[in-house]
Amino acid sequence: FQNIKLIKPPILFLHGSFHSAWCFRENFFDYFSSLGHECYALSLRGTGPTGLPPDSIERSNVKIEEHVEDLAFVINRICQESTQRNISKPIIISHSFGGLVLMKLLEQSAMRDSISGSMFLCSIPPSGNAAMTKRFLRKNLLLSLKIVWGFVFKGVTTNLSLCRELFFSKSNVDDATLVRYMSRFREDSKVVVDFKALSHALPSVTCMKEDGTACWLSDNNDKDSTLPWRIVIGGEEDRIVDSEGVQETARYLGTKALLLSEVPHDLMLGDTACWRKAADLIAKQIELNSNL
Repeated sequence: FQNIKLIKPPILFLHGSFHSAWCFRENFFDYFSSLGHECYALSLRGTGPTGLPPDSIERSNVKIEEHVEDLAFVINRICQESTQRNISKPIIISHSFGGLVLMKLLEQSAMRDSISGSMFLCSIPPSGNAAMTKRFLRKNLLLSLKIVWGFVFKGVTTNLSLCRELFFSKSNVDDATLVRYMSRFREDSKVVVDFKALSHALPSVTCMKEDGTACWLSDNNDKDSTLPWRIVIGGEEDRIVDSEGVQETARYLGTKALLLSEVPHDLMLGDTACWRKAADLIAKQIELNSNL
């Protein structure tokens, strides 16, 4: 795509499970590049476009630390180019499990200094899925079973109605588009995250203070200009990450959560009314926090 105003910070989009870079190219690339942002999207190790290194081809899972390495590598490359062209440091916009990867990256002081801002869209909270699963079991047993079917047994890659309910809720997505999405989900879920190892690496385990905030947050953020700004956005129609999970993420990052009405988990895809509502809010927050 063509750059319009290079004075605006570049944006790096980071996907979640069952997705890769394509999910942001569908709608968000054109939208944000038209606003003057240079856009990048990373396909994490193990997803369809990236796959695994030749010496790891037989593996069926990857560790979150490897995803953090992938993210750090791309950020450093973008920063090198930005410095050469006198452009602001990048903004990282993460979605779902990508939010956990970004939280782990922010534990590194050098990486915090390498970005200007961070956004967490329908992010898995710092404690992972365990607490949310218990809440779903108490509130809605049927939905809990559907989530297990959809993600543990990969039902979202084969069952049209299940995929629509979990990822898109009431969003108006036609069958043909959904079938196309599902083919992508299949390719991007052949290699999964090592959840056993993840349980010991969650931000809540490695970097959470007693008050639920990240250990790297300053006692007085106003005096710490090195911290990138942080925005947390959730969808009220999200069937995967509940409002308590969104609030947990916001508390961990020392900010307030923004909830979008009538917006599902995959807020960057689906019908135009849905993704435009999310994109407009993201653009507004970037403008407010980047002093554009």
